[in-house]
Amino acid sequence: MPAAPRPWREAATLLLAARRPPGPPGCGRGRCDYQLLLLQRSGRSGFMPGAHVFPGGLAEPDDFSAEWLELLPPPPRCGLRAVKPPPPGCDRAPLFSAERGSALPGDVALRLCALREAFEEAGVLLSVPERGAEALPEAELREWRRRVREEPRGFLQLCRRLRCRPDIWALREWSNWLTPARGAGQRRYDTAFYLCCRDRRPPRARHDGGEVTACLELDKFSYDRAIEGCERWMPVELTASDGSMQLLPGDELYPEDPDYTGEKNMVISTDKKVDDLMKEGSVFHRIIIRNTNNLAIYVNIQAKYKHVNPVMINSSCSEYSSKL
Repeated sequence: MPAAPRPWREAATLLLAARRPPGPPGCGRGRCDYQLLLLQRSGRSGFMPGAHVFPGGLAEPDDFSAEWLELLPPPPRCGLRAVKPPPPGCDRAPLFSAERGSALPGDVALRLCALREAFEEAGVLLSVPERGAEALPEAELREWRRRVREEPRGFLQLCRRLRCRPDIWALREWSNWLTPARGAGQRRYDTAFYLCCRDRRPPRARHDGGEVTACLELDKFSYDRAIEGCERWMPVELTASDGSMQLLPGDELYPEDPDYTGEKNMVISTDKKVDDLMKEGSVFHRIIIRNTNNLAIYVNIQAKYKHVNPVMINSSCSEYSSKL
């Protein structure tokens, strides 16, 4: 994979959805009928220590290797559905559309990255085995997981050993987030997020002992929505006198020309309070952060690419929650 002269590194993350088992009456589950697999980062990690995250990591040259074509259908799509051209005046997120001169297109290689990281970090192997392929003993899978952690090429070797194809077709393009610039030397990532729902019980997640199954309604929505593509989101921080906001595209305070590269050292701040900014505004796509235990999401813009706006989340029960 040729090195790109950009201030961020490419990465991929997997959102693995599981149907939530029926609970007893009054259990408080409400409309939440599925679960997502999360892992807790080490407290010694150099990036987001201790945070709960989806499995994922950096794209590696081996994810773009031509050797994958021995296991996958032929390019350019390798069996993936085509994504619709972007609407007039819009561009497809560069992460997915950039020409890299590699044997595999980016949206194939990034799916391989997400699957590799899910196996490495959670022990979940999402694959399509050939007829008659054997299953490996648990001890051998643990050894393969160690190899993949030490050398990304080990994932290709594992798939050859198992006579299986990584299930890139079960991953739906979901979103693209770009780490904002916050000073020189900070790690920045251009990350593809994929959603996967399973129709059957997949391998046990060996990191935390949890199990994942299927969520058919979410799977149908993601299958239909994925062909629309997605836009790139880079949060822009606005610091107020009593908290901060993470502004997202479409918000009335989002810059017309956001500082993607970090070269402008753009700083947005105000002496106003968060409540004052909320009372003065009317077009919201923002996350309000007062402290680590008090945040709220406000969205009243129309979601693009057939996404659905999130249910309003407000940990402090503020009066400014808004709906479409």
